[in-house]
Amino acid sequence: MSKLLKGIRAHPEVIPLIVITGFATSMATFQTLRACNKYPDVSFRRHSNPHPWLNVNRHENLKYVKIMDYSKRPQADPPKF
Repeated sequence: MSKLLKGIRAHPEVIPLIVITGFATSMATFQTLRACNKYPDVSFRRHSNPHPWLNVNRHENLKYVKIMDYSKRPQADPPKF
């Protein structure tokens, strides 16, 4: 057995600490990968897509929780560059 398993058997009170740390690490990794794939602020292809935030549709939701439905609100036309 490895030293980690021997340490866990000798001190079982560290099991919640290991579980919580593992869960937090996996959620941080998930959020980082989600941000890289979903958010328009993140761009790894600077030359082929220099302004990725311009490709977002007007009523596209990029948030975890949608509190207000912005598609039903009257809005002015966006500025033209």
